[in-house]
Amino acid sequence: MIIGLSSATIMHSYLNYFQWLGLCPVVFSHSKQRNFRTLTVISFLHIIILSTMTILAYTYSHVIFFNDDSFGLFNDTIKFVAAVIAYYAIIIESFLKRGTQSRIWNLLAQCHQADRLDRIDQCKLWNPAQFNCYFFGYVGLMILTESYRMPFIFSKNQHLNYWPFLTILLIFTRSRHLQYIFYLNIVKRQLHLLFEELRRIDEYSRYNRTKLERTLQHTYDQFLCRRLYLAREYYSFIYEISTELNEAFGWSHLVNLTHSFVQILTDLYWCYWLSDNETYILSGDSAMTTIQSVVILILVFGYSTELHTKAKKTSFFVHSIRQMDCGSKIRDLIESFSLQLIHEPIIFRAQGCFNLDLSILGDATVAITTYMVFFIQFTPRYKS
Repeated sequence: MIIGLSSATIMHSYLNYFQWLGLCPVVFSHSKQRNFRTLTVISFLHIIILSTMTILAYTYSHVIFFNDDSFGLFNDTIKFVAAVIAYYAIIIESFLKRGTQSRIWNLLAQCHQADRLDRIDQCKLWNPAQFNCYFFGYVGLMILTESYRMPFIFSKNQHLNYWPFLTILLIFTRSRHLQYIFYLNIVKRQLHLLFEELRRIDEYSRYNRTKLERTLQHTYDQFLCRRLYLAREYYSFIYEISTELNEAFGWSHLVNLTHSFVQILTDLYWCYWLSDNETYILSGDSAMTTIQSVVILILVFGYSTELHTKAKKTSFFVHSIRQMDCGSKIRDLIESFSLQLIHEPIIFRAQGCFNLDLSILGDATVAITTYMVFFIQFTPRYKS
């Protein structure tokens, strides 16, 4: 955690950052009408800025994009177009799905039986220390990449012209990935709290009931039933949150991941082209940009995979509850909870097309290798 700042303050700072980028047009304060107008203006302002950038890039393409050969121009163009499409898709989806994001926060409030988010114990809501490591670690990587690039940017007008366009787009699209990790961090914390409750229920279920009188045994069973019912209800909330999360980030996941794929592909092309023309320092710049793209994908897919594995452990904790001495109601609850886990698994998807897990990176590596072989065949053979 950042020294001197509370968990709530840190969370509000991140939410304000996402709001100013137009990624989270959700009103959290009491002056809802005024703030909704402000957030709407911010979203449309981003669209205006993006449209202006696109028009300028199209008008002055001869001084912005690489023009020494047609294949280099093609690579620069598709990288820029992919970033622009991703930007448009993200900002439009964020605005249209603002109600979905709002429902996520309402479900979190219901999870903790609070009427407002600010009344929830922040320790139960998220893990700020972990997200700070992800956020500031990746921001540090971006700053390091830009610092390495600076001497080359000012060495040629074409580099200087192309740099601000692409950097603005990358900051925005990468922030969308970080926003998704922010939400995953919240879901992970809720699963951790659920596991703690199931562990307590397991310990209670192992208490020797024979030491209790018959009336107390019935009361104890009712107590266990109540705790198990609340745990099952808590899982239902987490499942609904994951469903809303898939809905809120569906299309932007598809276009943003496609953009990252194109970014890696074109950067690898330039890395090879520059190395082939013995411009090794500039080749290092492309390599660092590729690393930046790969790292954010590993963070997103790695975190999603971790949550998939963690969610599957729920059934282990449920089945570990001792049933031998329990009443029939408890056994029925455990059985219905088990069926719920089968029919309502917590899985994070990209618009239902594929699951977000590390296996996708293996498929992407194969595809990138195939395209690189194709690109190398058409690489112009001359010295820079």
